[in-house]
Amino acid sequence: MKKLLMILSICSLVATGLSGAQAEEIPQETGGANPSYPASIDISEQDEDGWFIGSDQGVLFFVGTSGNFMDLQYYGSVYGGYNFRGIVQPLMRLSQAIGSTEGFFDATTFFFMLEGGLKITPIRTKFRPFFIGTVGFYHLDFNDFGSPFFDDTNFTFTAGGGLEYKFSSSRINVSSEYRGMINDGLDLRGVQVTLGYAFQF
Repeated sequence: MKKLLMILSICSLVATGLSGAQAEEIPQETGGANPSYPASIDISEQDEDGWFIGSDQGVLFFVGTSGNFMDLQYYGSVYGGYNFRGIVQPLMRLSQAIGSTEGFFDATTFFFMLEGGLKITPIRTKFRPFFIGTVGFYHLDFNDFGSPFFDDTNFTFTAGGGLEYKFSSSRINVSSEYRGMINDGLDLRGVQVTLGYAFQF
């Protein structure tokens, strides 16, 4: 009888241990994923957001009637703004152009321009086409003896586009923009062609 009771006690202890082991939770494999980043968030898209600053250099040449009076100008600018998802970039641009008049004693010309605008990059690949438009004001300073246009501070605008290459936080671009300048004498119309670099923080 004692042996039977001992065997029953051992069986009961073993049964209790097995049921407890089955009730334990088995930890789930996470596959090394970081739980702080939900699967719905694309980190590469987050990296597209941020402030940027850049500069470009090139030439501004005048077309139409303006080309009869204005020579080729050296053009340079600095600009900055904020990049939303790598698609929309509002920006401010400070630029200048230095050259001379065509005839009229070849007077040296100096353009100073301050503009605000919008750049749109519709796709996010290494090579990215973009469109840009700005509006602002310019100041023209030169010796205007006998010229059909005047020293002036007035409105200017641009519209154009180009192609940029993205690597890491940097971008290199080539662009072309049509530029209009309202003048109390003869309105000026030109095209600027530039090569630029920008860095995003």
